[in-house]
Amino acid sequence: GQDLSLPTVGVTPASEPASEISRPIRSEKNLVFRQVAGESVLADLFRPDDDAIYPLVLVIHGGAWSAGDKWQVADHARELAQAGFVAVAINYRLAPLHQLPEQIADCRAALGWAESQAAAWHADAQRLCLWGYSAGGHLAALLATQPLPNEPSICAVVAGGAPCDF
Repeated sequence: GQDLSLPTVGVTPASEPASEISRPIRSEKNLVFRQVAGESVLADLFRPDDDAIYPLVLVIHGGAWSAGDKWQVADHARELAQAGFVAVAINYRLAPLHQLPEQIADCRAALGWAESQAAAWHADAQRLCLWGYSAGGHLAALLATQPLPNEPSICAVVAGGAPCDF
């Protein structure tokens, strides 16, 4: 079978904080991944500044589904890029103007868009991961546990502080 394991990231000696490790990265800001009723839904891309192929991570911000922006998770996306991932921090339309399931629809659109862009970004769509915190963790968990037919497969999820009741 196909090896879907994630790359091993080097261990940092205790004397060198992880925040001091530096790998050049490049970014692209305010990429439109969805247009809905004249509204653009945006994403920022962060990746190592080379042409190697890396796992792809969709990064979803929190904010109680009614606040927040991709810039809130930009530091995490940069750290992921420095660790050897292609990270895409996304926005989604916010409540109360936009009610659930519109947020999940935006995240699903981002998932499909990211998969379609993977080759151009030198990302491995077969190693597609989700990272979210709070409301973003909830949305990541929904994407992973309620996949639709023909949606990209998700190989890992980090859902921090996600409001869930199992």
